[in-house]
Amino acid sequence: MQTIAKVKKAFNPKLKIKGIVVVMFDVRRKLSQEVLAYLRENVKEKIFGSQIRLNVKLAEAPSFGKSVLDYDNASNGAKDYTALAAEFCQV
Repeated sequence: MQTIAKVKKAFNPKLKIKGIVVVMFDVRRKLSQEVLAYLRENVKEKIFGSQIRLNVKLAEAPSFGKSVLDYDNASNGAKDYTALAAEFCQV
């Protein structure tokens, strides 16, 4: 949030935040759950409901010069970003 405040001050005072995206999320890890709970309780900005899960395809896609949607659109990473895009468009 401090970085965003600095960018607003130095470059774009009209900058607005639509929300925060939780990435590298792993529902099996307690830390992921704790971070998400902390954000929901302590951050006033919107927390998008779509989390981007840890996914090997997300790491592989750039090495092939492709987006995850082009590399493997059936992967969890592609599904997560598609869900986020739909949610983002509704905001």
